[in-house]
This record gives sequence, C-alpha cells and structure tokens, in this order.
Amino acid sequence: RLAIRARDGRHASQDREGQPVEVDTDTHHELAREAAEASIVLLANDDGLLPLSPGTGVAVIGAFAREPRIQGGGSSRVSPTRVDVPLTEIRRIAGDDRVTYAAGFGAGDDAGRLLAEAVAVASDAEVAVLMLGLTDDQESEGVDRPHIDLPGDQLRLLDAVAAVRDRIVVILSAGSVVDLAPVVPHATAILSGALLGQGGGRALARVLYGHASPSGRLAETVPLRIEDAPSWDNFPAEDSHLRYGEGIFVGYRGYGHRRREVRFPFGHGLSYTRFEYRSLSVVAGDEGQRGDGGRAEAIRTEEWTARVEVHNTGPVRGREIVQIYSSLPASVRRRATRELVGFGHIDLDPGQSGVLEVAVERRDLAYWDEPAGRWLVEGGGYVFAAAASSRDIRVEVTVPITGDPRPVRIDLESTIAEAMADPDARLILDEVFRPLAANAGDASGAVGASIEDLVGSIPVGRMLSGFLGLDRQAVAGIAEQLARIHR
Repeated sequence: RLAIRARDGRHASQDREGQPVEVDTDTHHELAREAAEASIVLLANDDGLLPLSPGTGVAVIGAFAREPRIQGGGSSRVSPTRVDVPLTEIRRIAGDDRVTYAAGFGAGDDAGRLLAEAVAVASDAEVAVLMLGLTDDQESEGVDRPHIDLPGDQLRLLDAVAAVRDRIVVILSAGSVVDLAPVVPHATAILSGALLGQGGGRALARVLYGHASPSGRLAETVPLRIEDAPSWDNFPAEDSHLRYGEGIFVGYRGYGHRRREVRFPFGHGLSYTRFEYRSLSVVAGDEGQRGDGGRAEAIRTEEWTARVEVHNTGPVRGREIVQIYSSLPASVRRRATRELVGFGHIDLDPGQSGVLEVAVERRDLAYWDEPAGRWLVEGGGYVFAAAASSRDIRVEVTVPITGDPRPVRIDLESTIAEAMADPDARLILDEVFRPLAANAGDASGAVGASIEDLVGSIPVGRMLSGFLGLDRQAVAGIAEQLARIHR
C-alpha cells in the first residue's frame, strides 16, 4: 500500500481512495519507546552499578546525549514524528540538580576545551555516564568500514574521565560492532543501544535508573580483535572480486567453528535479576514423543516444541530471552558446532516460575544438499540446548531424529565412493571392477574397502575409460545402466 501511495504521489496519511486517515502519533511513539526499551543490551555490570539511584550525582558526557543517533543513513532514513533526547529524559527521572552535562567531543578545533569540561564535570560527580559511538559519517550504507575502532577523540575522552572517576557507565550508539578492548578496562557497566529509533532516549533513561530491567540480546558477536572475524581473510575485495571463503561459517558459527574466544558472544545480554533454567524437553508436534537424553524412539515430524522451565531467582521482575540451539555431534556434513533454531521470551516476577514453549521446525535443522538440489535433514541424535547466549548453555537434551532420504543421481561424473554408497550402483560396478579387485589380491573378486579408499575420489567415467581402458560403447552401456537406477 505504501508503494501504491508513493507511485501515485499520495501522502502517507491517505488511504487508497485518497481519503484522510487519522494517525495516532502518540500511540506510535509509545510503541517506539517500548521497542527501544526491549532492544537495549546490558553487556557488563560490575559490582551491580546499575541501576542508578535517582539521588546519585551523574555527569552525562558525550554529544550523543543531546543529539542522539537514532537511525542509519541512506535509503533507511525516515522522518521521526518526535525524538526523545537522552539527556532530557535522564533529567526527567533524576532531576536537574543531580545531572550535569559536557559534550566531551565534537567537530571543530576546540577539542582541548571539550575534554577539559568533561573532566571537570566527571570529577564532581559520583558516576560518569559516557555516550559513545559512531556518527553517520563513520558508518554508512554501501561502504565497508576499514576497521571497528571507536573514534580516537572518544577514546581519549574515556581515558581522561577514567583518570578522575572510577565508576563509569558507557552507552554505545552504533549500527555495527565496535572494538571494546579500550572500553572494558575503564567501564564499570556497558549498555549497547545500537540505533534505538525516536523513542530511544526515554528507553535508555528508564533502563539506566531501573524503571525497566534490560532484556535485549546481542545480534552479533563482539570479537576480541577484528582479525578473529570469520570474514577477515576474505576482505576487502581484490580487483572487484569478493570471495566468501567462510562459507556457512559466518557470524557466531564461524567463531565457534574456529574456536575463537570472544569479547561478548552472540545472544549475550545481562539483566537486573537472575534466571535459572530448570528443565528442557523437546516434544514432537505430531507424534507427542519426547526426547530425554536419547532414550526416546526415533521420530519423524515437521515440528517440535521445546519446553523450558525458567525461574526468576533475582530481586525484580524481568524478561528472559531463551535461545534454543541444535547440534549433531555425529554429523557427516560440514556444519556449525551449534546453530540457533528458535528463541522466545518469558516475563517473570521475583520468585516466579514459568514454562516457555519455542517451536522448532524441521527446516531449521536442514542443510543444502548440492547433489540432491534441495534442503535435507540428516538423521541422528540431535542435541538441543536451552541457552542464555551462544556460549552460555544451561540445559541440554538429545532427540533422535529420522533423516530424509538422499536421492543422489549416480552417473559418470560421480566419484567411486558416491557410486559405491548406492546399493544398486554397487551391483553394477562390482562386475566392472572385479578384475581390478582380483589384481589387488581380493580372493572374492569384489571391490574391497582398500580399493575404494585408493580410488574413491576418482570419477566413475575416468575410472572406466582411463584406468580400465573400456571403449566408448562399453562406457556408454554402463552409463545407461546407472541412469536407469533412479528413473
């Protein structure tokens, strides 16, 4: 509908017939605040510094406090109906007399003055709240960033404030990962705001002062260094040619596959309360069979339900984001160590328990099979884990799952190993290869495992014509026999 309006030159506040539509901007803004609040990630909170008490003397430092970066640039940019300013919202909760402000960094030649002002207000406060991040000029649509560093003037600001204040909260505003190696040693608490939209200022203030408990989770891995990223060896492009050499091992899958330690893992996020995972069961949606450590019968189904019992053992109401990961330890395919297959949230009061159900579809377990030309599920004992992050596994169960048949067409381009894995093709080729097996010392004349190991990677056609010396007519006859197998 929006595309139709744009095409016809109509205003977004009109319906398809051009009639005025009343837009409730107040309700929409409340929704923006709610979404922003749920998206904030508490990365670190040493000594329980957060939430702050309204009576705490706070120095808010950083230009983003007055001019927040709420969205990306380019084609994603929209015009907000209003913008909640973080500094204003913090003062609304704590009071003007408890909050001071300094820009700390900015454009122009007065960097020394801005830095001195920031150090002065930080010295007089109990807690320094530094708002750091990237501007539109430092990350933009259509341009790869050459590094993941925070700007130098912001890092100098952090160092200067840390020299006079030991209780520091860092709030990050950025559309992508930044290197936190220089931040972690100085920051007592870290909040990742990403790009929170027009309601982000109110959301940050509410989380900062405990009016809401943070529940967001990282959608990316924060590495210890950029060189650990799975794509590091393949970027930037050379001669306008980009090689996606990491294959399926992108993001958290790549860090896990390469066994890299990380700063903060995918799915990470702290809370002002604590959650205990007490049990996990995985029930087949259509057969009602349960996986409980591998004792259930093998099942074939299109959907499973993961049921997780969660208990709030902390002091305040909170929301827990439960992540369901799967792995197949005995897999014969190249696959990630652990894959996210579902997630959900549950809200609990202090001392309250509840059961969260998360659906896992069969296609979530599938891999792309190139020879078959479609997605297939490999059979075996799948380990399902309920986790607080990709590296914070709380409870696991094993479920035996029936795999899909793998219809692989056997032809002259197939390898010997692929052909011999098909019973019908093996009957055909056993007769052809009998002289080779006999020469290798196999009394039965059948193709032995040692021969298959030796020639397993050779294409069938090359073996027939090159090694066995069969003429074209004989090779064509065998090809026709193989073609009839899966007709």
